Formats: sequence, C-alpha cells, structure tokens
Amino acid sequence: MRAEFGWNGAPKLERVLIERIVQTWLSVNFAEIANAQTPKCTVAQAKFNQERIDRTHKRHLSAIKTLAAVRKMALPMRVDIKAEVNVSEPRQTHANRFDFQLASAN
Repeated sequence: MRAEFGWNGAPKLERVLIERIVQTWLSVNFAEIANAQTPKCTVAQAKFNQERIDRTHKRHLSAIKTLAAVRKMALPMRVDIKAEVNVSEPRQTHANRFDFQLASAN
C-alpha cells in the first residue's frame, strides 16, 4: 500500500502521511472484522461497533485528504495572464515623443 501512494519518491512529510493512511486503513479493517466476528451481540454492542467503524473510517478519510492537500500545495502555481490590446487608438512611437520634446526645447 505504501508503494501505491508513492512512498519511495516522497518527501519526509508525505511519508509520515502515507504511514498514517496505512495505519488508519488497518484500523478500519480491524474494526470491521471485529464487528463481523461478533455473531450475537446486544443492541448497545452493535451500536458501539458501528460507531467505532464510523470513527475509524472518518480518520482514514481525513488522512487521505491531508495527503492530497499537501501534494496539491507542493504543485507549482499556474498563472494565466491575459492581455487586451485596443487597436482603435493610434499608437505613439518613441520617435514621435522624442521629436516633440526636441522641437519644443528649441
């Protein structure tokens, strides 16, 4: 499972998060197996088992979401720049501006 999440090429922070995902996955599966191996239980025990599964599953999804957020922050930011050009007005060239300044200085 570590290899599927890219353990080998991951930075240290991502490795910690990948470990957390593996641990929470084991926790979810353990809770589900424990629930399945309890054939006769009271309503209170069944409720506890289901809440335990829900809590471990929530932690697992949170660990995955955290890894996704860290990987998203590590991506280079893409900036789209759009420029509008107004061609209806004539452009003044640099030569015209300098000529005007020289002519007015005389």
